[in-house]
Amino acid sequence: VNEEMAMMIAPEDSEGWAKSMTQIMEDEPMCSRMIQNGFQHVQQFTWDRVKHQWFDVYDKVTALCLAAQ
Repeated sequence: VNEEMAMMIAPEDSEGWAKSMTQIMEDEPMCSRMIQNGFQHVQQFTWDRVKHQWFDVYDKVTALCLAAQ
């Protein structure tokens, strides 16, 4: 994740938060680009896709546990 879809600011950096929020509000093209890029990024996290990844991890862990017995 970078400034193409989000801004990384330390939680305790209030000045950084203010600066970043001001930048997003004042730069409409950047704001629109970040929204679009973020939306495209989250599309990869649908349940149909993620559940298969979880099943793969579960299968690998199960195989490792069985092999260790």
